Amino acid sequence: MWITGGGNNDAQWSNAEYDELIRRIKSSSDRKERIELMHKAEDILFDEWVVCPIYYYVDIYLKSEKLDGFYSSPLGYKYFMYTTIKE
Repeated sequence: MWITGGGNNDAQWSNAEYDELIRRIKSSSDRKERIELMHKAEDILFDEWVVCPIYYYVDIYLKSEKLDGFYSSPLGYKYFMYTTIKE
C-alpha cells in the first residue's frame, strides 16, 4: 500500500528498503519467509511513523472450551463449518 509511486500511497512516503521487501514478499511462495519479510516491512512503517494506529477494534465473544475447530478471522468473521463438540 505504501510502495513508492503506488496509487494508494496518499502520504507520498518512499523507502527503498520497504519497496524491496514488498517486491520479495510478492515473489516468494515460502510462507515462513513471507511472514518474516512482512514483519520487517511492518517494522519500517512503524519506525518511520507512516502508520500510527490510534484504536484497535475489539471483538468480544464467549466460546465453550468444548468447541473444537472454531475459527474467528482478524476481520471478526466467525467460522463454525468445521466445528465439532468435544465430550
